[in-house]
Amino acid sequence: MDIPAITSLLSTSTSSLAALHAKLGHPADKLQQALALLAETVRTTVDAQVATLREQVEQVEQECEEYNSRLRALKTAMGTEDAPTSKARKSGKKSQDKDTADEALLVRRDRLVKEVQKSQKAYDVRCHKVDTLLERIDQFSPMLEGGSTADMSEDAVMVEADADSEDPEVPPLPVRTNVAIANTAANTPAITTSAAYFTPQTIPIATTSYINALTAHLNGLHALHNARAQRFQAYLQHIFDLWGSLHVRPNVESDAFERSICRAAGVMPLMEAVQAEDEDGQTGETENSEKILFRGHFRLIAASELEGGEEEDATAVLIMAQDETPMLLPSVTTLRRLRTLIQILEEEKLRREERIQQLYDELFVLWSRFDCDESDMDEFVMEHKGLSLEAIAAYEAELEKMVGLKAQHSLTFITRIRAQMEQYRKSARLTQEECEATWPEFFTPLPDANAAASNDSTEPPEQSAYDGLLEAHEEAIPKVLALLEAKAPIMRLVERYEELCKEEEELAESAKNTSRLFAGAKKGGNAGLGSTAEKPKRDPGRLLREEKMRKRVKLLKPKLEAEMLKAIPEWEQQHGQAFTMDGERYFDKLEAAAASRRPASSIPPVSGSSSSASLAGQKLSGLGSDPTGAILRPQPDWLIGPDLRA
Repeated sequence: MDIPAITSLLSTSTSSLAALHAKLGHPADKLQQALALLAETVRTTVDAQVATLREQVEQVEQECEEYNSRLRALKTAMGTEDAPTSKARKSGKKSQDKDTADEALLVRRDRLVKEVQKSQKAYDVRCHKVDTLLERIDQFSPMLEGGSTADMSEDAVMVEADADSEDPEVPPLPVRTNVAIANTAANTPAITTSAAYFTPQTIPIATTSYINALTAHLNGLHALHNARAQRFQAYLQHIFDLWGSLHVRPNVESDAFERSICRAAGVMPLMEAVQAEDEDGQTGETENSEKILFRGHFRLIAASELEGGEEEDATAVLIMAQDETPMLLPSVTTLRRLRTLIQILEEEKLRREERIQQLYDELFVLWSRFDCDESDMDEFVMEHKGLSLEAIAAYEAELEKMVGLKAQHSLTFITRIRAQMEQYRKSARLTQEECEATWPEFFTPLPDANAAASNDSTEPPEQSAYDGLLEAHEEAIPKVLALLEAKAPIMRLVERYEELCKEEEELAESAKNTSRLFAGAKKGGNAGLGSTAEKPKRDPGRLLREEKMRKRVKLLKPKLEAEMLKAIPEWEQQHGQAFTMDGERYFDKLEAAAASRRPASSIPPVSGSSSSASLAGQKLSGLGSDPTGAILRPQPDWLIGPDLRA
């Protein structure tokens, strides 16, 4: 029914009402009352209908606004909101409202509901992905305990995994913000959503950039975990290597950290039965016994090993199986504790290496003095190789035995050292007086060494009385060697110089023999009657060879003298003593030899006190002359005596 039909109905009804009133004969006011009542009834009905419809319109408009607000919030949270075009930006919001004003409210509401449901579904998928990423990131939180390993670069311990001790860079964890839903009403119709993701007023973001940032952060954590896990495994391997080389058993019974290390590797220290010899302190007899020792080996743990086996070993395995401490993770705190343990073990390893090297050096000297066979020494070293306490104890026992033998044969050793000292003395060209003044202990009278050695078992006090003298001999030998090494460079010059002097003497002695010029010359009379005397053949190259030798001596000898005259004072100043050869200061010998060859000056001394005459005399003092009186060129400084040098 449309409005004209209602108007026609009211007109017909009003006419019928008036006719009926007239037919009944009602007064005119009665008709007016009836018409007024009819008008009021119609007005009331129409107003009620209008009010109801107006309320429905407002409700649908409110719902559309709520759905629209939620839709915008979802799109903002996902980062999919439509970017307005330039035309839309110019026309503003009114143009958009005009486009939607022509749309029926119920149609608009249905459209918005579908869009909200579609966006909500996409948002739920993204939120699920975000939650998955956050859960995986949260799994790395124990590893992140302790911060970064960048502050570990100053540690003293460095292993192979520490080539780059800094952590790989991890992108920061993005902050998740919330998007507010505007104009939220309490009576908003419910839509199927994930209520755990947002409150009615706000929803957290799930944009593509946020998800990408979470993914980048997770990938960075994976790289960090791999780097620390690699360093963690390298530390564990290094610790087990040190435990094995040092034969140090990890205390899995009482040390939780060492127990956790073994749990992380899934191994247990292996206890082995070893045959050992124990010496009775009273009788001196040795007895074989079996000991359970840790020899530096580890074995994997199996579930079946919880029953049976050695009592101590089974107890240790049971303790590890019942241990409730968390497994070791490659956190900075754990890595730092592992590095500290490595440092302790490395220091212990260094101490043991130095101790074994010290014991070996002392033993080698004693073995050499006793002329021990080299194969026996190598056999002892191979039998007690490693850094275990048992190996150190074996070295100490061997050293104690050798020191005892050394004390029993101290006189024999002193005699041998004195024989060595005599060789060094001759090599250094020292006299007996010089050695006795510098090292008087080498001249202390000794009894017969062989007789004393034969009584070493019955008279140990007498033998031990020479321990101090033996020690003094041992301390003096390095000093003699140091002196010999210090004199060696100049002594080589002296040897060359003395060879030249010897050649010069041989040439001078040979020059006195005139028969040297004839090869195969024979002394005596005629060989027989009727024979003619055969003249000796002349050696034409003899004089040439001698002349070459004289020139070589004349050329090299001054050079060596000059070099030694320069080097010897420097040596004496450096060492604080005179450079002597066979008890004579060699510098004085060289100066005397140079002075003996220097020709006397033929220029008479100039009298007078003038400064010019004095200066001329000083200059001429270094000039030589030949026998004819001719003035020669100035002589080198090393040929001028100490009293004539400027």
